Amino acid sequence: MPQPTSEALRRAEHQRLRNRLKQKRHRDRFTTERKQLLARINDLRAVVTRLETRKPPKTSLPWKIIAGGLAQASVESRLTLELLRQRAAALDHLARAMSAWVAAASTKHPLPTGSNVLAWNQVTLHAEPTTRKLGLDWFTQHMYHNTDRILAAAAFPSEGTVRDIAVLGSAADDLLHVLGRIQIVYDAPLWATYAALESKIWRKLRGDTYPWVSQFLDEEMTQSIDAKMVYRRSPMDADESNYYVSREFASDDRIVFLTGNFNQDTLQPVNEMWRPRMFWYTFSTCIRKHLMDMWC
Repeated sequence: MPQPTSEALRRAEHQRLRNRLKQKRHRDRFTTERKQLLARINDLRAVVTRLETRKPPKTSLPWKIIAGGLAQASVESRLTLELLRQRAAALDHLARAMSAWVAAASTKHPLPTGSNVLAWNQVTLHAEPTTRKLGLDWFTQHMYHNTDRILAAAAFPSEGTVRDIAVLGSAADDLLHVLGRIQIVYDAPLWATYAALESKIWRKLRGDTYPWVSQFLDEEMTQSIDAKMVYRRSPMDADESNYYVSREFASDDRIVFLTGNFNQDTLQPVNEMWRPRMFWYTFSTCIRKHLMDMWC
């Protein structure tokens, strides 16, 4: 069995440290809440003591009114308790689901240098609405924040026009990673280039330029995440579908269009066959546009 690399050990130690810090925060919050509750109990005891020393009023409320008030307060208290329990159970379920989801999507095997950004490819999108929404957002955010790493793996920027395909090596997950590169240099400002090509790229991201039909999924959910985001199913045959999520990110000096496909969607037909695909289309600087397609 290969020895874990220093990077793997560092990540493991980082994860352990995060877990310890999280546990410490939970303990500190529990201790603080306990102190507050104990202080509140002491305050209430003092109030009760003061009230008990007072003389009874000349006219007391009828017992039926007191009993009715106590009964109503009891019902409200039980209802509040039940709502809090339901909320706590929902949050616990969400936390467990997302922890398992992120763990399953994390890199488990070393890959050739520069290509470890491709390792987290077997990601399943879950059915529970909150987990599903977080999954769509996390997947596209993860791709976006790895843009610089994939550009470095592709040796971008390069000089002049580039169109080629390279095999990065066979990974420990038994997938062969292939990198396709396209770079075109435009003698135009960044946003002028974007205005000329934005609709063309989005036609590609929506699947309009492919012969396969696209079924758009979770449209309200994706729009609530980002107006420039789509999620679609593109069935290839009875055994294989591509579950593509696409999104656009923009900053002052770079625009990134990206799309990637989930391994499985628990609300959709099961993939018996599957090929992971990830694409980045980037516009960089004010005079250069790098267009890179990557699939593995």
